[in-house]
Amino acid sequence: MRQLLDSGWSQSRIVRELDISRHTVGQYLALGTLRPFGGIQRASMLGSCKYQLQQQFEQHHDNAEVLRRVLLKQKGIRVSLSPIERVVQAWRESLQAFPELGRRFCQSSGWMR
Repeated sequence: MRQLLDSGWSQSRIVRELDISRHTVGQYLALGTLRPFGGIQRASMLGSCKYQLQQQFEQHHDNAEVLRRVLLKQKGIRVSLSPIERVVQAWRESLQAFPELGRRFCQSSGWMR
């Protein structure tokens, strides 16, 4: 944008040609340098209930769709399957790496899942 301005373009022409906000052009030109994109930082909708999700994950034998339905029914959180899949991926990997973690030992009846 700085090069365009230095080559004689007006701010309004830059806005039209690049099809971006007038405010954005003004911000970048006022900075005088490029600002790296910081990414979107927001709290996870699932962050407050990860412990409960992990318990449900173990109870429902690795079924993310069931976890999604449990979240909606018990917590009123409507979420697509993708975020739940991302959360349970680490749990799945740990179960594959250490299969004995997926089992619970019950003294009276032996091994059970």
